[in-house]
Amino acid sequence: MEKEEYKKLFELENSYWWYVGRRFIIKNILKKYATPGQGQVLDVGCGTGMNLGLLSPYGSEVLGIDTSPEALNYCRQRGFSNVKIVGDLNDLKREYGENTFSLITMLDVLEHIEDDDSAIKNVYHFLDKNGIFILTVPAYQFLWSEHDTALHHKRRYTAKLLAKKLENNGFKIVKSSYIIVFTFPLIVAYRILKGIFNIFSPSTPKTSHVILPNFINNLLILPLKLEGKLIDFLDFPFGTSVIIVAKKPIS
Repeated sequence: MEKEEYKKLFELENSYWWYVGRRFIIKNILKKYATPGQGQVLDVGCGTGMNLGLLSPYGSEVLGIDTSPEALNYCRQRGFSNVKIVGDLNDLKREYGENTFSLITMLDVLEHIEDDDSAIKNVYHFLDKNGIFILTVPAYQFLWSEHDTALHHKRRYTAKLLAKKLENNGFKIVKSSYIIVFTFPLIVAYRILKGIFNIFSPSTPKTSHVILPNFINNLLILPLKLEGKLIDFLDFPFGTSVIIVAKKPIS
């Protein structure tokens, strides 16, 4: 991800409708599937650290790792000091062994990794038996846009494809659903129109954060909060993101 995108992320995460709403969904998923306790928690690709606060009730230690020094500087500005640069999950094996973490999260990170199967294998290695792995990824390759290019994404996923990858690497799927559902038509329309515009007027790829008046921004948060409640009872069949909860079985 470009350096300026970390700055933008840091500035927007606390208020922008997409981040606020998604965080509400993740918070409810954690409440349902993760168990507060004394285990260790790992957030892979912690970015600027906004999600580290969500994870603090679920372990005696929450470790955030990222490849970017800029991202970790923003984490420290938020008050999170237990963060470190890790270029590859294989590097973490020098310090942490198998069955170390009771909860691992990877929130919009897997799509950045060239060898996603290797990353999933490493998560399986680090996760304790019966531990929980929660991950989110962007959905549908047809939604690929300059937003993905600016963020250095390698791919987008379907829920079925991602679940299959996890199962092939030993995980048991506990929950699989699309999210960011109610705003899906708006996002699809925007991406299509933006793509058409870029064909005729190409520009340097930028993320598609549209800064809206506060009342509209707050209005868009409401359906995502509703999703956070409804996802307890159902799996959404479409959306702009995928969320999966997987478990490392007791062998």
